[in-house]
Amino acid sequence: MSESLVAALLVGFAGCDGSITGGSESAPAGGSNGGTQNGGAPGGGSGQDGGAGPPPDAGPPDPLGAAPTCTSGTTWTHGTRGSPEMEPGHACLTCHAQQGGPAFDVGGTVYPTGHEPDDCDGSAAGGAVVTVTDRNGVTASFTVSGLSGNFHGIASLAFPITASVTFQGRTRSMGTAVATGDCNTCHTQTGTSSAPGRITLPR
Repeated sequence: MSESLVAALLVGFAGCDGSITGGSESAPAGGSNGGTQNGGAPGGGSGQDGGAGPPPDAGPPDPLGAAPTCTSGTTWTHGTRGSPEMEPGHACLTCHAQQGGPAFDVGGTVYPTGHEPDDCDGSAAGGAVVTVTDRNGVTASFTVSGLSGNFHGIASLAFPITASVTFQGRTRSMGTAVATGDCNTCHTQTGTSSAPGRITLPR
């Protein structure tokens, strides 16, 4: 084989270097595969400043990790006056049992961030849907109020249950089954019984 032919073949392979990294043959350098494909620095760096850059598809910060705040800037100020919007953030079922209020099987408050104070209105969560699933796979869904963030209702459920919150096409799910539908007993501002804080919208 002539030296000129060998040189031509070597140039051809060099031009394909990295073109199938990540399983995609057509993705350009710096594309969505998350890896540097052509001439990148080793270790996943950008080849320009040596930094790794943000992870692909990281999305916005998780609101569950936000600092304590009342996002809506409005609070319930009417005490225990009967209303479906009353006392957001409080343990609904416990209070109703103690004060003789209506009986519900499931109730709580959804907030846009994870550590909002009691009585703060979770209005930004309006329209979200809370779905609970019992031990037999039976589900029940409740729509969140656009005024307070509260949800509540009656459903025939075999406890324990798990729950999820769906909002604008995204879902946040809890991984541990619980023996009560009184969601705010655990989903307090700081969280109890292993809950990380409030029932929070998905990011």
